[in-house]
Amino acid sequence: LESPAVGLNTPENFDMVVLLHHLQVMEEIIARDKNKPSIVMWSVANAPDVYLDAAVPYFKTVVNLTRTLDPTRPVSFAHAQGGDYKEDNVSKFMDVIMINQYFGWYHDTGHLEVIDA
Repeated sequence: LESPAVGLNTPENFDMVVLLHHLQVMEEIIARDKNKPSIVMWSVANAPDVYLDAAVPYFKTVVNLTRTLDPTRPVSFAHAQGGDYKEDNVSKFMDVIMINQYFGWYHDTGHLEVIDA
């Protein structure tokens, strides 16, 4: 299940107010959904800027809380398309790295042949 943490792409987005709200959201969705068998992992964000220094303590805190609230499921996030998960500051905290790829949408628009795998 993915938290609604989208748009974390400037240093200001990683301040204490946003962090506290993010932690509250994770507490609420885990309390609500932890007994649902269809939940296989917790995704803590969608396409954040994982190269910012401010992302390190921010996501370390979010991931630690998520693991404390549910130690039985992996923790993940959706990496922005085109990102380098080997060089970012956040992937090291995750159990699973999901990579957003939108072939023919954000780039190569109209070239449907790039979708064929």
